[in-house]
Amino acid sequence: FHVSAPSSPRNVKVLSTLATSIQLSWWEPARPNGIIQGYRLYFKHNNLTSVQPVGQNKSAMVETLTRLSK
Repeated sequence: FHVSAPSSPRNVKVLSTLATSIQLSWWEPARPNGIIQGYRLYFKHNNLTSVQPVGQNKSAMVETLTRLSK
């Protein structure tokens, strides 16, 4: 029995950008391959990769990354 990852989130958009934040939106994957329990947003911060977990699970998501460098 083979378990595979979900397909990619759909309709990823940047809703707004400010000097130190960005607001993103996306739809759940077309093939979730089970129940999506949450998401992780990866981003570069001071030359390091950071991650922000998003624990909710709705069919359409909106999340804001804050405290970013200009």
